[in-house]
Amino acid sequence: MNIRWRYFIPESSANGPGKRCVIWFQGCSIGCEGCCNPDLQDPKGGRSDPVETVFEKIRLVAKNVDGITISGGEPFQQPEALCELVRKIKAETTLSVFVFSGYQKEKILSDPKRNRCLPWIDAILYGPYIHSNPPALERFCASGNQGLWLLSDRFQAEDFSDLPVLEFLIGEKGELIQSGLYGINFIEK
Repeated sequence: MNIRWRYFIPESSANGPGKRCVIWFQGCSIGCEGCCNPDLQDPKGGRSDPVETVFEKIRLVAKNVDGITISGGEPFQQPEALCELVRKIKAETTLSVFVFSGYQKEKILSDPKRNRCLPWIDAILYGPYIHSNPPALERFCASGNQGLWLLSDRFQAEDFSDLPVLEFLIGEKGELIQSGLYGINFIEK
C-alpha cells in the first residue's frame, strides 16, 4: 500500500507538543477557504511511496523526537494508508501520534475506514479551517471552530497550550522552510 505525500521534516517544535517529525499527506477535497497548504489539495501531486518507505524515514529519526505529526492535505482521505502507517508507528516505536484533520469528529467516527485508525492516534486537531474565525491558540487551533480530540492518556489538554506556532528551518538543500500551525512554506533563496 502506498501513501501520497509531499513534505517531511525530521524535527520540528511548531507542529505539536515536544519535538516532532512531521509528514504532510497530499490530497484534500475539503477546500477550506484560506487553506494554509493549497499546494497539498491536488490528489495527484506530491509523491507516492509504500507505507514501509515512509515509515523508514520516521524510524530513522525516532530517537531524536517525541512524536510524529501527520498533516496535509487531508490524512483521513487516505484512511487505509494512514491506518497502516500509524499502526506500524505504535508497534515499532515509542512515538506519540498527532493528526491534523479538516473533518469534524463525527465524520471521522461515522466512516469505518477512518474510525479504524483511531486506536493508534493519541490526538487529533479536527474541523475545517475557517479563515474568519479567530484562532484558539490555547488549544493549538488555527481557527476557533476547530477542536482538540484526545484519544489516549499520552497527552493532556494543557500540553497543547503555549506552543510555538511558527518556526523557520533550513532544509537539506539549503532552502528556508516556514513551518507550524499555519502550514508549510518553502521560501525562495
